[in-house]
Amino acid sequence: MKYTFYLVTPLGKKKSYYYFSDIKDLAVGEKVIIPFGYYNETMIGTIIKVDSFDEDRVPHPPEKIKKIEKRFDDSEASSYLILYSDAQDDFKTWMSHYSSPTASTAHSFLYDYDEDQLLEGERLNLILCAMKWEIENNCLSEWLHDELYLYYEQLVNGELDDVIYSKERAEVERDLVACFNRVYPDGLEQD
Repeated sequence: MKYTFYLVTPLGKKKSYYYFSDIKDLAVGEKVIIPFGYYNETMIGTIIKVDSFDEDRVPHPPEKIKKIEKRFDDSEASSYLILYSDAQDDFKTWMSHYSSPTASTAHSFLYDYDEDQLLEGERLNLILCAMKWEIENNCLSEWLHDELYLYYEQLVNGELDDVIYSKERAEVERDLVACFNRVYPDGLEQD
């Protein structure tokens, strides 16, 4: 049996993820609507690759792969882009409430930051600070919850090895694992 996987990059993310689809004739470069993250947030994504794999060579277990919901329709663009801008606004709101002595530098930097210019390791450091603060204050937002889940998954799979700077590795890994264990004290529930 052959499986067709669509490698999709969600809007605003640097990493791509595999999806299945029942939609005919999807092509590289096409925009689609996908479920994303732990809560299956609806997002826009771009197909960057289409792969076929034999059953014994699939990159991920088929039962764990999510499905593309539909082709992206330009007439619906505003409703999907609002979801993305809301997540960015949540981050800015978090920074405006963060009052540690080191926050002033991060605060002034964050409002000018362009995620595309940040190295993924620098982004992880910023996101990790936000996660730690929200977890400590029992107010972990849904989008940071998703970021925690995805970064932890990447850590476990060794996908952060080239992302985390070597001098920061032990501290970043410790903080990420500690955050994950606080949010998931009993581990992940199996579906």
